Amino acid sequence: MVSRVCRRLPLCFLVLLQLLPYLHGASISLDPLPAEEERIMQQLFGSAGTGDWAATGTEDGSGIDGSGSTRPDGCTVHAPVSQPRPVSVALSSEAVQLRFLHIPKTGGTTVDKVLHAAAQAQDVRLCIVPVKRVPDTQAAARAFPSCKVVSGEFDGSVTLGLDNADSSLQIHVFTMLRFPVARAVSQLEHHRSFGRVAHQPSNGGPAADGLADHHQLWRSTVLRFLKRQPCPADLQAHCTALTDQTKCLGGGWCGIFQNHQTQVLAGSRSYSAALRSLVRKDDDTLLCVAKNKLTKLLFVGITEHFVVSMCVLFHRVGWSGLFQSCCGQGMSATGGKARFTCDTFDASLHANVRDSKARRRGPQPRHSYKDKYTNDTDIMEQLVAANALDCKVYRHGFALFAADVRQLENDTGLDFGAQALATPNC
Repeated sequence: MVSRVCRRLPLCFLVLLQLLPYLHGASISLDPLPAEEERIMQQLFGSAGTGDWAATGTEDGSGIDGSGSTRPDGCTVHAPVSQPRPVSVALSSEAVQLRFLHIPKTGGTTVDKVLHAAAQAQDVRLCIVPVKRVPDTQAAARAFPSCKVVSGEFDGSVTLGLDNADSSLQIHVFTMLRFPVARAVSQLEHHRSFGRVAHQPSNGGPAADGLADHHQLWRSTVLRFLKRQPCPADLQAHCTALTDQTKCLGGGWCGIFQNHQTQVLAGSRSYSAALRSLVRKDDDTLLCVAKNKLTKLLFVGITEHFVVSMCVLFHRVGWSGLFQSCCGQGMSATGGKARFTCDTFDASLHANVRDSKARRRGPQPRHSYKDKYTNDTDIMEQLVAANALDCKVYRHGFALFAADVRQLENDTGLDFGAQALATPNC
């Protein structure tokens, strides 16, 4: 298959270079880390060195109670709820900046719209980094000093160096997580609707005519994208079609659709090749690093609880006026449903849904595109299996979110539905 892609030597070399960590039977190099990354490694793994170590956590992957059995010299999942985190940060201070780590297809575009309206209401500057500029700005961890809020499709490695006590700018990072199967389906449909991924049969032959053949062609393509490692070698060439090709540094092309939230949180862009390989030594290690990243964030929101997530965020960053006008009556003022009690964000919450529906075109009811994925038994099984790590990360993040909602209710005396928040199964 690789030979069909590698018709030009430069392209062949680049594709094979990307493929090396993902080919079946290939060993991942654990070369010595640069000296400056030894400290980073200790933060990620809770380890004293790069010698013998293995990832650890609770057996069910939840890692939320701090009681997981630790294997010797292991990467230990930090207990996220053992100690209450700060209720808020002084975002009003010139020395503090808020940064949104936008994981694709988790409602991030809607978050950007909410942040835009909030920034106007708070009279602060919001900077949204275009996707094509993310690779350049990701490395500049302290870029945009004049921006109070920065948003971009960064990855977890953007937090490197943010704990530097000598810095004059304190940067606090938050993110959003989405139910893994829903996120993966949205990602698949996103690439299909934009024509970035042409339908192709699994045998590499020409596309067949006819509706039935077209469906089988679509189905075989989706199943290939969800194939567990090793990712089919010829698919790596699709990375060149991405606006930001560095998204493939973490898990290759298949990593866009498989455990992508875990890959993004663990990070890759700002790591050396050695550290990038070390983070991905095995699934347990990747999961452990992603969970530790979550625990260190200022806030983790949940797409399925979007309004409450934004209310927690407003409260946490000290936007008291915005919180009071839009969230200050809790859910009791909206009949027990999570809705803003202001009109500041009405357009923000609906615009992205309309845009997505328009891109898909046709008379389909809203969100019906998901049915063709979830109603197919084989595809659904592959979706669940291919996003098993994301399920564990989602549960870990949900525990953080639920703890923050309980804290919000304690602080305000308002009802935000904390009692009804049960950590979901995938």
